[in-house]
Amino acid sequence: MKKINHIRNASYPNSKYTADFLINNKFVEFFGLIGENQKYNKNIKEKEKITKKHEIKLIKIYPKDLFPNNNLEKVLQPILKNYTFRCSFLVKNCFKN
Repeated sequence: MKKINHIRNASYPNSKYTADFLINNKFVEFFGLIGENQKYNKNIKEKEKITKKHEIKLIKIYPKDLFPNNNLEKVLQPILKNYTFRCSFLVKNCFKN
């Protein structure tokens, strides 16, 4: 198995924000605190605006995608459709065959 090529903490264009991961020219974000903090929610909206403006695909992962059932493979499938892969918690341990 080989690891999936990715960049951690990839910068959003012309902003102070970073994405959790950049995979195949698409940002991947785990929005684990959505709904918990007004500033956090505002930052999510800003990131969505930036990606829309620059026509960048944003893959959003929410706690419901991981708990109680792990649906990460389904969420990531649009950007990794050319790979056969399996994932454990988040993208930390994703491998392609």
